[in-house]
Amino acid sequence: MSFSTEFDREISDSKEIGELLQMAFLHGWKFSCMQLVRNHLTSDDVTVLDVNVHDREFIVDSDVLVASSERTRVVAFRAQSGGLSLIFKATLEGTSKDPSACECKFRFPQFLRFSQLRKAVRINMLDQPAIPVTLYADRGEQFQGRVIDLSATGAKIQILGDVSSKLEPMQLIEDCQLILPNNRTVDLKAQVRGNFFDTSSGVSYLRCEFVEMGETDESELQKLISAALMHGGATDISMAS
Repeated sequence: MSFSTEFDREISDSKEIGELLQMAFLHGWKFSCMQLVRNHLTSDDVTVLDVNVHDREFIVDSDVLVASSERTRVVAFRAQSGGLSLIFKATLEGTSKDPSACECKFRFPQFLRFSQLRKAVRINMLDQPAIPVTLYADRGEQFQGRVIDLSATGAKIQILGDVSSKLEPMQLIEDCQLILPNNRTVDLKAQVRGNFFDTSSGVSYLRCEFVEMGETDESELQKLISAALMHGGATDISMAS
């Protein structure tokens, strides 16, 4: 088995930072703040009220942060959804002048760490029964392809033709449908993490990360991966971390 750190990296590109924070906010990721209190690291859940990509700031509703705002200007945050997380430090710009509100405004971080918190078995599907994929982009444009690499948290998809200008990194795919070998359809939301067009073969390879799916769909994917592992004598298996 080989190990990959492709889902664990530090990001300093300001545009990508804004897109990741906005995605976490819009899709209801769980946010928490971490502070050192009397030599003990504490973690408290917070509610993000708004992420403003244009002004590069976000607003948090937290009585804990308001109470500590006079002594703490830089706060560490974690945003988490399933096995994915964003960890970053942000500088406090100010608190609400309304004493009944517990709102704190923070500047976007200069960098953040994007990581997958748990290891996921990733299976090469080229020697497995085909899994057709249909992707629906922002303007309703439809793309057909097949899964060539699959884990519980993402997939690599092969699509005929050059789609690099139509499905760009960080783009959110609101509707992604996978048809499993048992004819069950898995519906999910995914985000493009990278793409590559192979000019020699005339096909594109799209790396996608699953950002939202139902419990039943997640269970179906896990069953498929478990079945592939049980019959994985000639299957290429690696760990995505």
